[in-house]
Amino acid sequence: MRPSPVQLLDTRILKIFVEPNITENDEASEAGEFAFADIEIETAKSIGLAEDFWSETPHEFGDVENRTIQLSLGIRSPEETAAPYKFEIICAGVFAILDSNYKANIPLDHLLWQAGLTMLFGRAREIISSTTSRMPNGELLLPTMTFMGDEPPKNWQKTAIEDGAAFEGQELPGHT
Repeated sequence: MRPSPVQLLDTRILKIFVEPNITENDEASEAGEFAFADIEIETAKSIGLAEDFWSETPHEFGDVENRTIQLSLGIRSPEETAAPYKFEIICAGVFAILDSNYKANIPLDHLLWQAGLTMLFGRAREIISSTTSRMPNGELLLPTMTFMGDEPPKNWQKTAIEDGAAFEGQELPGHT
């Protein structure tokens, strides 16, 4: 086992919204009876340079300032959903490529994009599960997702990112 060249340095939950989904009959559906095969979870993803991350934080990784990236991942239920909950969560993480000489089968920015989004999704999945476990419809465990094969937006290296750019300007009715 060896450390990944993509390291998560910091993570933040920028937004979380979860509420029970009540049907027309004022009935709540049980989370345990629900199958995600019937709906498509919406995602929004963004990437940019985390230019100011190292300004106040001492680090042990050497010269990584030019390889420090922020990813944002937003996940939400469709506006009209049969899911037991309506939810939206936005997570942001700061990642560094620690070994720019790492030999991978794909470009390092693709590796960072894929591994970083997978890590953020795992964090969001755990938070939704933990939050809903104390709610009336029971625990909602999001399905495992993969971002392998996804490619980052072209020319992203020229962009500094605002905290939580995922879903920017894409509010769902009823989501605040």
